[in-house]
Amino acid sequence: MSWKKILKINTEDAISDARRYASKDVQEGEQEQMDKKLETIKPAILNLTTQYMQSNDPKVEMQLLNSIKQLMRGFPSAPKLRRSKEIPIKMRTGIKNIHESHIYEFLGEELEA
Repeated sequence: MSWKKILKINTEDAISDARRYASKDVQEGEQEQMDKKLETIKPAILNLTTQYMQSNDPKVEMQLLNSIKQLMRGFPSAPKLRRSKEIPIKMRTGIKNIHESHIYEFLGEELEA
Protein backbone atom coordinates (compact mmCIF):
# COMPACT_ATOMS: atom_id res chain seq x y z
CA MET A 1 0.00 0.00 0.00
CA SER A 2 1.24 3.46 -0.86
CA TRP A 3 1.19 6.39 1.50
CA LYS A 4 -1.50 8.01 -0.63
CA LYS A 5 -3.90 5.12 0.02
CA ILE A 6 -3.05 4.94 3.70
CA LEU A 7 -3.53 8.67 4.25
CA LYS A 8 -6.30 8.92 1.64
CA ILE A 9 -4.88 12.13 0.24
CA ASN A 10 -3.41 13.01 -3.13
CA THR A 11 -0.44 15.24 -3.83
CA GLU A 12 -2.48 18.26 -4.94
CA ASP A 13 -4.52 18.17 -1.74
CA ALA A 14 -1.38 17.86 0.36
CA ILE A 15 0.19 20.88 -1.35
CA SER A 16 -3.04 22.84 -1.03
CA ASP A 17 -3.28 22.05 2.68
CA ALA A 18 0.35 22.97 3.18
CA ARG A 19 -0.18 26.34 1.52
CA ARG A 20 -3.33 26.98 3.51
CA TYR A 21 -2.00 26.00 6.93
CA ALA A 22 1.66 26.88 6.55
CA SER A 23 1.34 29.66 4.02
CA LYS A 24 3.87 31.95 5.65
CA ASP A 25 6.57 29.26 5.62
CA VAL A 26 5.72 28.32 2.05
CA GLN A 27 5.79 31.96 0.94
CA GLU A 28 9.15 32.51 2.61
CA GLY A 29 10.54 29.41 0.87
CA GLU A 30 9.13 30.49 -2.48
CA GLN A 31 10.53 34.00 -1.99
CA GLU A 32 13.98 32.57 -1.23
CA GLN A 33 13.81 30.49 -4.41
CA MET A 34 12.76 33.53 -6.45
CA ASP A 35 15.59 35.60 -4.95
CA LYS A 36 18.15 32.91 -5.82
CA LYS A 37 16.77 32.59 -9.34
CA LEU A 38 16.84 36.37 -9.82
CA GLU A 39 20.45 36.59 -8.65
CA THR A 40 21.34 33.86 -11.14
CA ILE A 41 19.73 35.55 -14.14
CA LYS A 42 20.48 39.18 -13.19
CA PRO A 43 23.80 39.41 -15.13
CA ALA A 44 22.15 38.03 -18.27
CA ILE A 45 19.26 40.51 -18.02
CA LEU A 46 21.67 43.42 -17.50
CA ASN A 47 23.75 42.32 -20.50
CA LEU A 48 20.67 41.97 -22.72
CA THR A 49 19.38 45.35 -21.54
CA THR A 50 22.67 46.99 -22.51
CA GLN A 51 22.52 45.39 -25.94
CA TYR A 52 18.86 46.43 -26.29
CA MET A 53 19.67 50.06 -25.47
CA GLN A 54 22.55 50.15 -27.96
CA SER A 55 20.61 48.56 -30.81
CA ASN A 56 19.12 50.62 -33.63
CA ASP A 57 17.56 47.74 -35.55
CA PRO A 58 13.86 47.23 -34.68
CA LYS A 59 14.07 43.48 -35.34
CA VAL A 60 17.07 43.04 -33.05
CA GLU A 61 15.41 45.23 -30.41
CA MET A 62 12.32 43.04 -30.50
CA GLN A 63 14.41 39.86 -30.18
CA LEU A 64 16.36 41.26 -27.25
CA LEU A 65 13.21 42.51 -25.54
CA ASN A 66 11.60 39.08 -25.98
CA SER A 67 14.69 37.46 -24.46
CA ILE A 68 14.53 39.79 -21.47
CA LYS A 69 10.82 39.07 -21.03
CA GLN A 70 11.49 35.32 -21.18
CA LEU A 71 14.08 35.56 -18.42
CA MET A 72 11.74 37.58 -16.20
CA ARG A 73 8.77 35.30 -16.86
CA GLY A 74 7.46 33.70 -13.70
CA PHE A 75 8.30 36.58 -11.39
CA PRO A 76 5.13 38.14 -10.00
CA SER A 77 6.64 41.63 -9.91
CA ALA A 78 8.15 41.55 -13.41
CA PRO A 79 7.41 44.70 -15.42
CA LYS A 80 5.17 44.54 -18.47
CA LEU A 81 7.38 45.46 -21.41
CA ARG A 82 5.61 46.38 -24.63
CA ARG A 83 7.09 46.00 -28.11
CA SER A 84 7.94 49.13 -30.04
CA LYS A 85 8.18 47.66 -33.55
CA GLU A 86 5.91 50.02 -35.48
CA ILE A 87 6.76 53.17 -33.54
CA PRO A 88 8.87 55.97 -35.09
CA ILE A 89 12.53 56.14 -34.03
CA LYS A 90 12.11 59.25 -31.86
CA MET A 91 9.34 57.64 -29.84
CA ARG A 92 11.12 54.25 -29.77
CA THR A 93 14.06 55.83 -27.93
CA GLY A 94 11.72 57.11 -25.22
CA ILE A 95 10.05 53.72 -24.87
CA LYS A 96 13.44 52.02 -24.68
CA ASN A 97 14.42 54.38 -21.85
CA ILE A 98 11.19 53.55 -20.01
CA HIS A 99 11.85 49.83 -20.49
CA GLU A 100 15.39 50.24 -19.17
CA SER A 101 14.22 52.07 -16.05
CA HIS A 102 11.54 49.41 -15.36
CA ILE A 103 14.06 46.59 -15.80
CA TYR A 104 16.61 48.21 -13.48
CA GLU A 105 13.91 48.93 -10.90
CA PHE A 106 12.78 45.28 -11.05
CA LEU A 107 16.37 44.10 -10.54
CA GLY A 108 16.93 46.55 -7.68
CA GLU A 109 19.79 48.21 -9.54
CA GLU A 110 20.60 51.90 -9.85
CA LEU A 111 20.20 53.28 -13.36
CA GLU A 112 23.29 55.17 -14.43
CA ALA A 113 22.56 58.72 -15.56
